[in-house]
Amino acid sequence: MSARPSAACAWLHESGSVFVQISDENVHFVRCLMDNVFGCKNFIAIISFDKTGLQESTLIPSVCDYIVWYGKNKKTIKYHELSTPKEPGEKGATGYTLRFNQLGAQ
Repeated sequence: MSARPSAACAWLHESGSVFVQISDENVHFVRCLMDNVFGCKNFIAIISFDKTGLQESTLIPSVCDYIVWYGKNKKTIKYHELSTPKEPGEKGATGYTLRFNQLGAQ
């Protein structure tokens, strides 16, 4: 199972990244495998995202999947923000409203 991640590591540029999508059932196995291949010092983040569709389970259904992010070299990783922070009422954020002030009160 480690052949593909090992090959990916060998072919990656020093600033390259690998992203693995996985369910909650096996995320711990992927972390162990990727720690062995890339080294735990090159772990960047686990990103959760909501699943779509009907969730069926006899217990609590899993409502999200995970993306495990590793870099070949964490010190030289390239990263670009996915979005720009916006303030309510500013250009591009006129549909937002501020529900809480900085102290947490409404």
